Amino acid sequence: MGLRTLAYYLDRTEAEVVRSALADAGILAFIGNEDMLRSFPYYTLAFGGYRVLVSDLDMEGAIATLAEARSAPIAEGGSLLIKGDFLDRVLSLFICWLAGGAPCAVRERRWREASS
Repeated sequence: MGLRTLAYYLDRTEAEVVRSALADAGILAFIGNEDMLRSFPYYTLAFGGYRVLVSDLDMEGAIATLAEARSAPIAEGGSLLIKGDFLDRVLSLFICWLAGGAPCAVRERRWREASS
């Protein structure tokens, strides 16, 4: 069992959206070279872009999920729901301080479909 490349993207946002769609379907996905490309975004082509990696066992499900996401347009009226309270903000501030100033949001984010 190993990791295989599902798709290549030259834009980090697209790779993050694909990873989010796979996570919503219950498939664990990684973005290869993510740390390096965040540090040196101008070398995206040299490093081969943002590679979305999934397990061999999840490859068929990931391909089906990606095909379904590409074929279904985004519903109008949808919004991003962020759940968090004061404790989440204090924890994220503390974790950021421990991580040396790296942004670490400790909040749950979910896409809420438009009400019919």
